[in-house]
Amino acid sequence: MLDSGGVPQRPGQPTQPACPKPPGHRERKKQRTRRALIDAATRLFAERGYDGTTIADITEAAGVAPRTFFSYFECKEDVLFTDSIARLERVLDVLASRGAGEGISELLVRVVSSFEEVQDLEVGFLSPTGQMRMQLVFTTPAVQARAAHWIFDTEERLASALYQAYPDELDEIAAAAIVGAYTGAIMQGIIASIKRGHGPSRVLAELRRSCEIALRGVANPVPPPATPQTPGGTPGKVGTHGPLSRQTQVGPENDSAEPTA
Repeated sequence: MLDSGGVPQRPGQPTQPACPKPPGHRERKKQRTRRALIDAATRLFAERGYDGTTIADITEAAGVAPRTFFSYFECKEDVLFTDSIARLERVLDVLASRGAGEGISELLVRVVSSFEEVQDLEVGFLSPTGQMRMQLVFTTPAVQARAAHWIFDTEERLASALYQAYPDELDEIAAAAIVGAYTGAIMQGIIASIKRGHGPSRVLAELRRSCEIALRGVANPVPPPATPQTPGGTPGKVGTHGPLSRQTQVGPENDSAEPTA
C-alpha cells in the first residue's frame, strides 16, 4: 500500500493526508484580502475596542468595499475565529486517518500535534490576534456567544468522527464524553495559562500537559451501563460500571430507589 506521496506504507501506519497544492493567483489574492481584513480588524479592536469598531470601519481600513467583508466572514465575531475552521478540518482529517491497531490515546496525541502543524503565527491561538480573542471571550457577550456556538458545533463533529474511527470500541456516548473531556482540558488549560500571563511557548507546554492529564482517563473508557429493564419488564440494574456508579433497582413506582450494597 502506498501513501499519498507514493511511499510504501506499513500495515497499521496512520494514513497520511494528501499534500495540498500551491495556491494559484486567484487564491493568493483572496488570501491577501482576508489578511488585510484581519489585520485591520485586529488593529481597530486594539485602538477602539471591539464594540467601538464597525464592519464599515474594518473595510475602510482594509481598503475594500463593505460588501467584500461578507465574502469572507458572516459577522464581525468571525474575524476572531478565522483559524478555527482550518484547525477543525485538520483534526477531522487526523481522526479519519486512524491506523489499524492505533489506540484512542495514540490518535488523540496526533490530534494535539496537528494543532501545532496548523498554528498560524499571525491569527492562531498563540498569536496576538489569538490572545486578543481570548481576552474578548472573557469580556464581550457577542464574542462569548460566538465562541459557545463554535465549541458546541465542534464537539458534536469531533464526537461523531471519533465514534466512526472506533465503532467497535466506543458507543456514541463514550465518544462524546471523551471529546468533551479532551476539548475541555485543552481550552481550560490554554485559558488558565493565558490568564497567568504565560508566553506562547509556555501556553503550548501547558496545553500538552492538560492533554496528558485528560488522556489518563481516556486510556480506559467506562463501558455503557446495563439495560434498565429486561424484555419481560423485570427491573434491571443500572450504573454497574465505574467508581461513580452504584447498583440501583429501578421500578415503575420508585424511580429514586436507594443504592443497594
